[in-house]
Parts: sequence; structure tokens; C-alpha cells
Amino acid sequence: MSALENIEDAEDRAQAQATIARLTQERDEVVEAARVYIAERDHERARVARAVTLLTGIHSLLSPALVEANGKTYIFHSPHIHEQLQALSDKVRALPDEIDALGAAATAREEALRALAEHLRHCRECGETDISSCYEGWPMWVAAIDAARKGSTI
Repeated sequence: MSALENIEDAEDRAQAQATIARLTQERDEVVEAARVYIAERDHERARVARAVTLLTGIHSLLSPALVEANGKTYIFHSPHIHEQLQALSDKVRALPDEIDALGAAATAREEALRALAEHLRHCRECGETDISSCYEGWPMWVAAIDAARKGSTI
């Protein structure tokens, strides 16, 4: 027996059903927003991990700091200094392109998420429960996802 069956007055029952429907819709919107936020969080974590990898790669090519022991200062001279300097230069020169690629991938993913959210909103408005069977707006969503995949460097 549901709680609505205990309500004897038809007007109160209708009001309760409307409230339940409104709260269900609000819950669905919150769940949808949470999914988008989770995807954005995961994407930003991946971008940060990629940036850390780039900076760690640069750091690994640097010479170690001076070491002082027993009143003497020691310095490390690599036998492969020319190759290391060239690799360091290449990594530093590649930074602007890598940063631009990270930004482009983020923009493409944001556009894809916006398109998906718009499509889901449309499906909810038209009452469709299976978004793959609701084709209005579908090409825009698919194109945005494809663009995000092609622009992704992560």
C-alpha cells in the first residue's frame, strides 16, 4: 500500500502527486548535473596529470643542485650534457603547444558536455526515456562528441 492511498481527499492526493512529480524532476536534474560535474572533474584531473607529467619531464633533465659536504662544494657534470640540453630545449619549446592542446581538448569536451546536457533536457521535455530513440538534436550531440575525441590529447 503506497502512502498516496492513505490520502482520502482527492484534492490532497492530486497535490501530493504533483509534489512527488516535481521533486522527482528536481532529483533528476540534480543527478544530471552531478554526472556533468563528475565528468568535468575527471577531465580536469587528467589535464593536471598531463601538466605534471610535462613539468616532471623538464625537471628530470635539470642538473642536480650543488652539494656541500665537509666544507667542499660538489657539482655534477653529466657526460651527456649536450643531449640533455637539447632534450630540455625541445621540451621547453613544446610547452606552449602542449598547453594549447590541453585547452583545446578542454573546450571541445565542454562543448560536448553542453550539447549532451541540452539533448538530455530536450528528451526530458518531450518525455522520451531512451535518449538514443529521440533523434531531434542527436546529430549535434554526436558531432560535438566526435570533435572532443579528435581534439583530445589526453
